[in-house]
Amino acid sequence: MSLKILKLITASLITLAVSGSALANTVTDTNTVTKHHFELGAYDADNNGIPDEADALIETKFGSNPTQKAAAQKYIRSLMAQKLAIKNLARDLGHMNIDVETETNDLTGVDADNNGIRDDIDALIKEKYSDTLNHKLATEQFARITQYQLSVTNYDRATTEKFRIELMDSTHCIFSVFEQVGSMPDAIEHLTLNSRARRAKAWKMSRALSGSVTQLPTKNTCYFLN
Repeated sequence: MSLKILKLITASLITLAVSGSALANTVTDTNTVTKHHFELGAYDADNNGIPDEADALIETKFGSNPTQKAAAQKYIRSLMAQKLAIKNLARDLGHMNIDVETETNDLTGVDADNNGIRDDIDALIKEKYSDTLNHKLATEQFARITQYQLSVTNYDRATTEKFRIELMDSTHCIFSVFEQVGSMPDAIEHLTLNSRARRAKAWKMSRALSGSVTQLPTKNTCYFLN
């Protein structure tokens, strides 16, 4: 279990949905690229996880620079993985109209009840986990800290430590109450960071955490059980 937790936490802290390079945004901002190129099911002849038209654009723009090309490819692959994760979550919940990607510049979105979770994600959690209270509360705890990073304005030590500890705790909590975690944490993260602006904001926190040391918690990590 410890290895699974560390793997998930590492993925969360790095935030794979965001490339560490502005090159990725260059690809998606290019006028010749449309959303069609990034749709699930788009033609991918070489099965490299990147639609062929996006692949061709990357080759044209960055083919002469292996580092830039790799960064651009990493971003597009993570974007496609994000869309697939959200599509699978939508299928599981019976919602086929969830927006995979939004162009909004609104980082935090609507949280009418001020519970720290964006309302659309809150509704999905309630629908999927209301039958088991601890599952619902653990998922809400994870969603809340994932959302928190989008409202941060000061990346001082106290703020980054709060995020690091609470992310660690919420991830550990999920593994302690779910017999089978599945892809739920990844799906919650992808839904929360469903725009370039939101992913860029999350990347700032990841950069601020660079070099920090994470240890497995030894206390109760489900805050609702305290």
